[in-house]
Amino acid sequence: MYKIIALDMDETLLQPNKTISPLDRDALIRAQQMGIYVVLATGRPIFGIRKYIDELQIPDKGYAVCFNGAEVTTIDTKEKIYNEKLNGNDVHYLADLSKKLNVNMHGFDKNGCFSEKMSKFTKLEITLNNIDLNYVKYDDYTENDEIIKIMFVDEPEYLDSVIEKFPKEIYEKYNIVKSAPFFLEFLKPTADKWYAIEALAKHLGIKNEEIMTFGDEKNDYLMVKNAGMGIAMGNAIEPLKKVAKFITVKNTENGIAYALNKFVFNEK
Repeated sequence: MYKIIALDMDETLLQPNKTISPLDRDALIRAQQMGIYVVLATGRPIFGIRKYIDELQIPDKGYAVCFNGAEVTTIDTKEKIYNEKLNGNDVHYLADLSKKLNVNMHGFDKNGCFSEKMSKFTKLEITLNNIDLNYVKYDDYTENDEIIKIMFVDEPEYLDSVIEKFPKEIYEKYNIVKSAPFFLEFLKPTADKWYAIEALAKHLGIKNEEIMTFGDEKNDYLMVKNAGMGIAMGNAIEPLKKVAKFITVKNTENGIAYALNKFVFNEK
């Protein structure tokens, strides 16, 4: 029996209009009634997913994987199971690079989203998460400041051209993931959705083979590859489908419910 169901959100759990389909919602609530932990695994902060937590009836003593694996927190945020952060030196390094490459940048710290300026993609970020932007000077950050993640945000084609100009050293310094075509995230190398889920499972005394994961994008790769039942959505990228144990139908076709009916509820 599976004891953890960890789900990516955008293009996996969520519909294009950012809602959860009734069939997927009911299936996940039913799974929790069976004693299974339903864990949202997302690039968003905990305060950006509250309405989905409530809709899925995840209790305060449940868990969420936030910031693409930089943090595992209880829903009531009273305990952090996993906490892998950058610091102010990373802000300086990436701010210098962003200016050199002429790409927009923002980040997250304990106070929320921060940037020196508002771009349309930063506006999208704060709108998605229902938060304000904290205007800062990057030079003011110090080595003692905890930074959750830093992001380059820009037009998809332009962002791809920027990536081609990255220095080789950057891939040793950071776990770099694309959470959307216009969002490129820089995290501590130990920050990944799978590492976070694995740490949570260990905390709960749950084996890897008892973990089910769902994803669609590059930042879901390790959790789909390594989980006991790693499931790729029908709309997932091809590299993810190649490592998945099962490919369900698309997110717009109730792909979560389809897989749970097959592997958890044993129904057609």
